[in-house]
Amino acid sequence: FVHQNFKIIFANRRLYQMLNYEKDGLIGLEHWRVYHPDFQALTRERARTRLNGGTVISPFQNKMLRNDGSSFEAEIHAWVISLRGERAVQVCVRDITERKEAETALRESEKRYRDLFNNINDMIYAHDLAGRFTMINRVGAENLGYTVEELEGKLVADLIPPKSRYIFYDEYLPALKDHGYAEGLVVYLHKNGKEHHVEFKSFLIDENGTGAYIQGSGRDVTERILAKNEMKKLEEQLIQAQKMEAIGTLAGGIAHDFNNLLQAIYGYIQLLMIKKSEADPDYDRLKRIKKATERATEMVSKLLTFSRKIESKPEPLNLNQAVKEVQRLLARTIPKMIEINLDLAEDLSPIHADPTQLEQVILNLGINAKDAMPDGGKLFFRTENILLDEKYCNANPGVVPGCYVRLSVTDTGAGMDRETVKHIFEPFFTTKAQGMGTGLGLAMVYGIVKSHSGHVVCHSEFGQGTIFDLFFPALEAAAAQPAENFKAPVNGGNEVILLVDDEEILIEIEKDMLEEFGYETRTAYNGETAIDIYRTEMDRVNLVILDLNMPGMGGERCLEELLLIDPDVKVVIASGYYTGDRIEEMLKAGAAAFIGKPYQMSELLQLIRDVLNR
Repeated sequence: FVHQNFKIIFANRRLYQMLNYEKDGLIGLEHWRVYHPDFQALTRERARTRLNGGTVISPFQNKMLRNDGSSFEAEIHAWVISLRGERAVQVCVRDITERKEAETALRESEKRYRDLFNNINDMIYAHDLAGRFTMINRVGAENLGYTVEELEGKLVADLIPPKSRYIFYDEYLPALKDHGYAEGLVVYLHKNGKEHHVEFKSFLIDENGTGAYIQGSGRDVTERILAKNEMKKLEEQLIQAQKMEAIGTLAGGIAHDFNNLLQAIYGYIQLLMIKKSEADPDYDRLKRIKKATERATEMVSKLLTFSRKIESKPEPLNLNQAVKEVQRLLARTIPKMIEINLDLAEDLSPIHADPTQLEQVILNLGINAKDAMPDGGKLFFRTENILLDEKYCNANPGVVPGCYVRLSVTDTGAGMDRETVKHIFEPFFTTKAQGMGTGLGLAMVYGIVKSHSGHVVCHSEFGQGTIFDLFFPALEAAAAQPAENFKAPVNGGNEVILLVDDEEILIEIEKDMLEEFGYETRTAYNGETAIDIYRTEMDRVNLVILDLNMPGMGGERCLEELLLIDPDVKVVIASGYYTGDRIEEMLKAGAAAFIGKPYQMSELLQLIRDVLNR
């Protein structure tokens, strides 16, 4: 339309349609009347400016007013023309309602996209072919400790640990360029230095050949990876515990046969030594055989300790005292170039432990530390009270939360690699040269600590030394003083003793031994025969020495039958494979005493005399 002197003098048909006016209804109308009231004053001012030679930027957007009072968005182009020698303004009106609606929808869509882009929990990113970030969402940046602005333009490889950056350049980028796709697991470094594990998928984008770039997404799976690693650790600990339990069961199972053999050797040696004077040339040889037998006995004892089949005698005690005793012994035996340091807590809680076994543990760890420092070093013993919480116990199956006393034994020696540490508590596993160790020392440590409801952990790195942490449940009561033991002199007798054992060689040695000291004997190689003999000669048999592990009815059933025949029968249980609970049950059932194989002749003779004299 055209207006002159601010009144419309011409309008085309399309404007009539747009504004809903009848034919010629616009002619003579003041031109601002076709604009929405909110824009009429502005429109008049713009028209005056143009006609007076001023500048008005065109096009611009405005609202047009229809004849029925409704309005619509419009784009206005206006310029000054000369009409019949006078200045006029020609105006072009374009309805942009659909475009404005589309722009509004686009803005809303972009807002939704931006909100989704920035708030989604996954990382969304883009980078160029050189590996430089061109875009990353807010959550992705914040998960790595950065702002979006800090990461845009930064090399992706700068966020990867240095040892792994070659993968980005040698594998990741070539795969995208050659195949257009790459996915996997990458480790990113948080701004604070911590590692974050991210699963990613990346795609090569090339829009109509106008320029290629990489677009992708990543999900932080650090917690899942850590949980998986923790689960793997727990599985390894469970497998190790099951393996140790199986080895312990095997150790306990073979102990009976070992101890029977040792008892026979030990017994005959003692008999021979009784019949020879110390001046006899064979006496010294017998002493050496006896010493070797005692060493073998000690090895079996260590196996039983590892399998927790040996009976301990726990009492309240202060761990510091045990450490001091061992320290004094080590100071006299280990090389002087090894410095021993004590750091003992003054307020240390007492524990319930067998003093002898505990000193064995500490001494063994000290000797192992000495062997790890052939050129000298430092050995530290530290004690402290400590609380093991649920989190620690969940990560270490079998450990019960509560108050513990910790003993740490640290050396500055050669250390061990992780694979070695996995096996150190297994019987017969040793890193020492052949002939330098049996591989039972740490197995014994493990068994003793476990038998005290404790927990043992080894921390070591090759070239960095070793730390053994031993945890024992703490007691509230003050440590009691151990009771003194008194031994009566050994005497023989003339009573009748029934020997029951399935090992013929043991029957023979016990028979010779007892008859040497004046006793009369009867023998039985199984429980059934023993019952028959006792039933026939119960008035003459004064004592029964009964082996537990025999074919047929076995020792326990034989004891029950003997007690049925004679409730006052005196039975001494003898076994090379036993548990404290099992023996306690048999003593409660009516057995008079127990002796573990292999035993010294003096021990058996003293026990027999004690039982017969009751």
